[in-house]
Amino acid sequence: TITATNGSITVGTNLTNDGEITSDTVLANNDLENNGTLNATTSVEANNITNAGEITTPTVKATAELTNAENATITATNGSVTVGANLTNDGTLSTKTITVTENITNNGTLNAATSVEANNITNAGELTSDTVLATGDLTNDGTLNAT
Repeated sequence: TITATNGSITVGTNLTNDGEITSDTVLANNDLENNGTLNATTSVEANNITNAGEITTPTVKATAELTNAENATITATNGSVTVGANLTNDGTLSTKTITVTENITNNGTLNAATSVEANNITNAGELTSDTVLATGDLTNDGTLNAT
């Protein structure tokens, strides 16, 4: 267990978490692999984020890829998930807004209270949002709820 009260955890290269991390901000300059529990009161940021555990924070930023594995959870309540390249979700991802530069592939549950935006969206799971915007292609083989 790592706890940084009123502080941040910054890693110069890669961060692998198999336990529990609690901090204000978690920043990995390269890759973040989470197999445990990661709680950040402000944000979780990395180049590539691979989650097979649980991430809870208001803001998630992946400058390249974000992968949320089956049975994994990312909760960015009242916040945002921003991805510089591709988002692959096989677990549960809940937030206010999701903005992806390239493609979203959803086989799990994707809930965005306000909006989901990407170039191409492929949904074979459940996607729920007020607004779903695909500037390229939208392929739906699952459940798409625009509320």
